[in-house]
Amino acid sequence: MFQHQNLISILILFGAILLRGALLEYTDLIDPTEARYASVAQEMVLLGDWLTPRLPMPEGVVPYMGKPPLHFWLTASAYSIFGIDEWTARLPSWLSAIALLLVIVSFGRRFFGERVGLSAALIAFSSVILFFLSGASVTDVTLAALVTGSTYFLYLLAISDGLTRKYALISSACMALAFLTKGPIAVILVWLPLLLWSAVQKNFRWLKSVPWLTSGLLFFAITSPWFVANEINNPGSFRYFFWNENIARYLFKDYGDKYGTGHVHPYGTSWFMLFANFMPWSLIIIWKSFRRGWRQIWERLKSDQNLLFALTWGVSAALFFTFVRQLHGMYVLPCIPGMALFSAVLLEEKEGKHSLRTFEFLSDRRFAPVLSLILI
Repeated sequence: MFQHQNLISILILFGAILLRGALLEYTDLIDPTEARYASVAQEMVLLGDWLTPRLPMPEGVVPYMGKPPLHFWLTASAYSIFGIDEWTARLPSWLSAIALLLVIVSFGRRFFGERVGLSAALIAFSSVILFFLSGASVTDVTLAALVTGSTYFLYLLAISDGLTRKYALISSACMALAFLTKGPIAVILVWLPLLLWSAVQKNFRWLKSVPWLTSGLLFFAITSPWFVANEINNPGSFRYFFWNENIARYLFKDYGDKYGTGHVHPYGTSWFMLFANFMPWSLIIIWKSFRRGWRQIWERLKSDQNLLFALTWGVSAALFFTFVRQLHGMYVLPCIPGMALFSAVLLEEKEGKHSLRTFEFLSDRRFAPVLSLILI
């Protein structure tokens, strides 16, 4: 029976991924974000300069220091192989989404069983934000995939008695690539879930097993060459990126953006963004939580460190951006793997014979993805 259900889940997930891939060329690039990032990669190919990202502006083509180059390199590579088009501009995000789903399946299978792993992947991909962004020319899916991989291996290090060096190096490499995608936020998104999880359990002993020197050397070996070379070719780029685009953006409304204006929202908007972007599952999980009772869920979390980590993973990005006003809905994408894993476990556990049949049907892991795709 389980094998039959798993096969159905695999077929639905595979079909949804193919559907999203078929829709990559369905619409024109959306201004300003998609068009901006696609144009940066296009300039790399046309000019033959893969060191300095450049952006067409009204005053001409100017160096673009708003993001590191990894996602642009991936898009430019797709352009070089398949030609410059809407679907090649979006191809890196689609492939990154597939990689992210594979990590979710691996995490779920390892800690909760194969069925939960597949369920979590279905939940993640049928959420509004991941389904939409997996076909968009944006840096966020690439970032989320690398952050997810890094977080997974760092968690394996935290709970493992052996192989910690191997896990640490893989996590560090993924984190470095995420840093080359969007900058210092990658480090925060990887470490915050682990630190929250440790704080709740009041256990930080695992930090002693981290090979800080070798992991740090690997991280800087991957990240520093481009930043150094880019600063040599574009003096001032290092300060602008780290101060204006990261620190000042977090602290101030007017942070000196050279390429547009930031999205200003009230404090705490990140939680609304998480709720909206995790639809329809956010509604379903809230309903399930009320039915089971918050006390019962808390007791379940205290008895299962893996489920507790899934939840801290699922809320950490929203928590970090709580006191940030300059943010975009895409910023909560790294929450989705953790939320999907937590939701899959919750949905797979039976509540007894007195379930509300209509809503139980709507929350079924095979029906909800179809409903979500229809709504999207």
